[in-house]
Amino acid sequence: MVDDYLTEQKQNISRFGIFLVFEGPHASGKSYFAKRLINQMSSTNLQFVYTKEPYDSKLKPIIRELSTKRSNDPFVLFYLIAADRVLHLRKVEDLLSSGVNVISDRYIHSTEVYQRMQGIPLKLIHHVNSLTRQPDLLFYVNTPFAVRKKRILNRNKKSKDLFYQDAYLTLENDYYLQIKRRLMRKPYVTIVDGQSKDDIYKIKKVIMKKLSQKSL
Repeated sequence: MVDDYLTEQKQNISRFGIFLVFEGPHASGKSYFAKRLINQMSSTNLQFVYTKEPYDSKLKPIIRELSTKRSNDPFVLFYLIAADRVLHLRKVEDLLSSGVNVISDRYIHSTEVYQRMQGIPLKLIHHVNSLTRQPDLLFYVNTPFAVRKKRILNRNKKSKDLFYQDAYLTLENDYYLQIKRRLMRKPYVTIVDGQSKDDIYKIKKVIMKKLSQKSL
């Protein structure tokens, strides 16, 4: 009886997809790797879906608008992002339960950096996100600050985004370095070289290993 129950539970788990997150500061290359991964996995007969935060089509324009200026009340932006994440995770859970593997471009650590930069207490950020789903695998894309600044200047010369301003970029770099040091100790985290396009094969290898373990 116990063996039958455990077998059934294992089969149920194996039918679920896995939740993958790409994190890193602006212009680190996380979107490049997340999107390229879709192409890389197309030959495996496994389903992968790309998502990105902010996620919801109605909330996204408001969030983007508030991110282009110094908001009088950063808590409005913070709670909008939290609401957006709830909607995002509903979709993620639906996809995972149907066996689809989900890639998320940005997740909780982005909130920890950008809303903290606006003065939201770190304790509150952790509290509001305390019940959110932990990714099965997290890929932190690591790129030197000087390289990222050059990419940002080339791509966003006229950007009004508050978080592209020099002072914010320096603070962003400091906060992400703190997160990187913390994440390096986590077994589900892989550090990716944001200057090496070939690291996509490293990412694919980690994912295929995780999927094979899940199906055992």
